[in-house]
Amino acid sequence: MIVHPAIAKLRSDHALQLCARAEMTSAHDAWLQRSDVRAVDRDIRSYSEGQALEALPTLGGLIGDLARGKAFAHGMIDQFVPALRSQSLGEVPLRHTSTAGFARMQLMKQGGVVLSLCVYEPATANRQANWAQFADCELCELVLAGSATGRMHRIVHNGLGQGGIRSTDLNVGEGSFLAPKPRVEARQFEVVHRSLLVLQLTRTRPNPRATRELRLSDGALVREVSADRRASEKMMALGVLGALGMDRTIDPITAFARDLDQDKHARWEAARQLLALDGEAGWLVLNEIAHRPEDPLAQPSRSLMAQLREQHEIPEAQ
Repeated sequence: MIVHPAIAKLRSDHALQLCARAEMTSAHDAWLQRSDVRAVDRDIRSYSEGQALEALPTLGGLIGDLARGKAFAHGMIDQFVPALRSQSLGEVPLRHTSTAGFARMQLMKQGGVVLSLCVYEPATANRQANWAQFADCELCELVLAGSATGRMHRIVHNGLGQGGIRSTDLNVGEGSFLAPKPRVEARQFEVVHRSLLVLQLTRTRPNPRATRELRLSDGALVREVSADRRASEKMMALGVLGALGMDRTIDPITAFARDLDQDKHARWEAARQLLALDGEAGWLVLNEIAHRPEDPLAQPSRSLMAQLREQHEIPEAQ
C-alpha cells in the first residue's frame, strides 16, 4: 500500500495531529459564535421542544428563503476554508456520512431535530425504485444549487377504504422547497442533472411510528422498519448473528424472537434470521407465536406459515 508522505508524516507526529485538530476546533467554535448561527440554534432548541416552524421566524426563514439559506451555508463554508488551507488533512468536526452519489453533513442537532447539508451527485445508475419509504418524520428541504428530476409519492384511499400510491413528476432546482407530509408523502430524486446541494431540516417525534416501505405499483406493504434507534441497533446485531451461521447463535435468536418485551420489528427480524439458520427451529417459533392471541406478530406469523406451506407443500399438521 502506498501512503502519501504528508499522511505518513501526520500519522507519525502526534503534535501535528493536535495542531490540526485544534485549528479545526477553533474554526468550528468561531462559527458557532456567529450571531446568525446562535439565532438558528435557539430556534432549533424551541423546535425540538415542540414549537411550530411557523412560530420560529429565524429557522423558518432559513429553510424557506433561498438568499438566507445560501448565506448560512456560505458562512459555514467560509469559516472552515482558511483552516483547511492551513491544515489540508484536518477534519471538520461535524458528523458526516457518505455513500455512492450522496453525502450528508450534520450542522446542528437538538433532541429529535437535525439541520444538515446534503449533496446528491449525478449517477450513471438508474435511481428509480419500485418502492418508497413513508417515515414518521417532519422534513423540510431547500435546494441551494443544482437540479434534479424525480417523483413525489402520496398514499391515497378510494371510497372502499383501499389504499394505493399516486405519483407525480418532480422537477427541482435552485430555490425549490419540499415538505412532504409525514407517513403520507415521500419524495425520490431519480435523475440528478447537476450536483444538488440541499439544506435539510428534520424533526422526529420521541416515539415515532415505524417507517413503511410500500410497493409503488399497488401500495402493498413490503416491510416495516422500526424508527426506534435501539430497535434498529438490535436488528443490525441480529443480522450479524444470522450472518455468522453458527449453531450457538440459534438459542439467543430464538429467545429474542419469543420475548414480548422486545420491539416487534426486531422480533420479526429474529424470526427471519432463525428461519434462514435452522428451518425447523424457525418454524417452531413461528408456530408458537401464531398461537399467542396477545402477540402482535401472531397474524404475520400465521400468514407467513400459510405462504411457506403453499410454497414448500408442508402438511397442515406441522
